[in-house]
Amino acid sequence: MKKIILKSFILMIAIFLSVLFIAPIMIYATPTAPSLGAAGSFSVLAAKSMAANGSGTQIDGDLGLSPGLAGSRTGNWTVGGAEYFGTSSQAFNAQADALSAFGNLAGQSSDGVLFANNSPAPGVYTAAADTTFSGTLTLNGGYDDVWIFQVGNDMTFTGSVVMAGNAQACHVFWQIGNSAVINSDSTFVGTLIASADITVHSNSIVYGRLISLNSSLVMESNNKVLFPPCAGAPATASTRKLTIYKVDLSGNPIVANANSTAVFDIYTSSDINGNPFREGSLIDGTNFVKESLKRGTYWVVEKSAPAGYDVAPMQTVIISSGNASLTFKDGPTVAAAAETTTAAETAVTAAAAAEETTVETTPVTTTVTGGQIPKTSTPWYNILITGAALILIGAMGWWITRKINGKNET
Repeated sequence: MKKIILKSFILMIAIFLSVLFIAPIMIYATPTAPSLGAAGSFSVLAAKSMAANGSGTQIDGDLGLSPGLAGSRTGNWTVGGAEYFGTSSQAFNAQADALSAFGNLAGQSSDGVLFANNSPAPGVYTAAADTTFSGTLTLNGGYDDVWIFQVGNDMTFTGSVVMAGNAQACHVFWQIGNSAVINSDSTFVGTLIASADITVHSNSIVYGRLISLNSSLVMESNNKVLFPPCAGAPATASTRKLTIYKVDLSGNPIVANANSTAVFDIYTSSDINGNPFREGSLIDGTNFVKESLKRGTYWVVEKSAPAGYDVAPMQTVIISSGNASLTFKDGPTVAAAAETTTAAETAVTAAAAAEETTVETTPVTTTVTGGQIPKTSTPWYNILITGAALILIGAMGWWITRKINGKNET
């Protein structure tokens, strides 16, 4: 009896440690937006036929049928892009890329049940069979957050999808195993890829794409399919600054006032022959400071000098990761000094440094192809370490059990 209890205890310890180590690997899978390839430019894409009934349908992007031909497109369509038909057109390529995206979406691991929560966090949500939604679905997140909705068979949607926070409609995807229906007066968001038919009833707006891989698309009266808004995170403001001094030939600050100032124009490499992006005046005999500069090369021109002093020649300065200063002397002699800019920083090339829209941090997007396990926040070496730890634990349990069995036998 004691032997059985001890074995059970060892097994429980092993299971506990397995959950402790493996759970972080399994829970934090991050959904990834699939590449749409050629399908990205299409607002509507179907295989067999496409109909716009009643007063018609307006779309922002391309319209495509493949293998269907132009004769299978009926009704009143207002198309913002181009129209493609048949297997020798861009529609054929788009269908192939859409199928690849469909497989990618279907292969990503689920985080929960679809429509169990009307405000789901970014993630992957699944309905194994038919599903119906009625109401408001709110998607609240950041610029790069992704929502993937997987449906095993048919889906019927009635109501609205609302984007909140900085969530972007271009990062919402619906993978439908069979047919999809969007009912009248609905506002739908996301790229919907269905294996079979798609039907959109009257007075509905879709901010996304409608793609039927193997069948037809039917649009009732007065519908719109608009490209999904897709904004990136704004560039972060820089704290770099440039300080400009005006001194006399002996290096003493020139006393200026509101009626007698030094005025400077600051140019970037892209506007040296155009208008300055900043004009500043040196007042009170101190200095002029320009803050929040991006990395780049700047040309500073003394536009006018205080009364009784001469305009100094133009100077160039490279702003890298630190602050910098320029000194303009009365007359042609020029002295320039960097306050906190190192030699390595000043070696930044003008072409790279002049970038106007530098973003300090660039997010990395990992694409998961169909059939792969989605990447997680845990590096692979952690997984290997975990596996080794589990093997060690099992070996220890086996050794302890054998020792106990040996004692009992003696």
